[in-house]
Amino acid sequence: MLEAIVLVGVGGLVWTLARGWAVLRALDRLLWRRLRLDAEGAQVALDRPTALGRKAAEVAQRYIGVEESPRGSNRGAHVDSFLRFVGLSPGQPWCTAFVCFCVHKAADELGAQVNFPKTGWTPSLLAWAKREGRLVTSQEIASGVQPQEGWVALFYYPALGRVAHSGIVVKRLPLGAVVTVEGNTNDDGSREGYKVMRRVRLVRRIYAFVVV
Repeated sequence: MLEAIVLVGVGGLVWTLARGWAVLRALDRLLWRRLRLDAEGAQVALDRPTALGRKAAEVAQRYIGVEESPRGSNRGAHVDSFLRFVGLSPGQPWCTAFVCFCVHKAADELGAQVNFPKTGWTPSLLAWAKREGRLVTSQEIASGVQPQEGWVALFYYPALGRVAHSGIVVKRLPLGAVVTVEGNTNDDGSREGYKVMRRVRLVRRIYAFVVV
């Protein structure tokens, strides 16, 4: 009889602990999905787009169809302006320069001050996002965080051993996909393309996101 009581007691304790752990895990996931703290302690929402993110997505879509002139040159009136904006000379790869240009133009149109970097080097954008607490990793996406309009998608290239392409999320699709607007790409999704265009990307193929 005593052994039965002990077994029941132990079983009840195990169930209680398991239940408590499950509740804590659920609460942790809920809190993670609701907010993230950046380096200054400000709350950055992860469950909805920001005003700046929406505007950045809007700005990016205005440039769809912009092409290099001539193709393959990393040149052209708009392309030169993207590169010049981040302090690069004409003829450089320009996908991340385009992203930074769009975010800053969006901030100007909103009358907002931002510390978003001006860079054409994708690893620099990744490093900034890590410092500022604005990086959402693939593991965090797998845990339930949903990409939002205006977030910057970062793409990793194993052959280069680094992130080497970026684009701006403009829409979330069913079945784990997003629509992005990317510069320096083409119909094949190259990072060395010649125009600004919409791409449909599987979220699981995206290395990380930068919250805008």
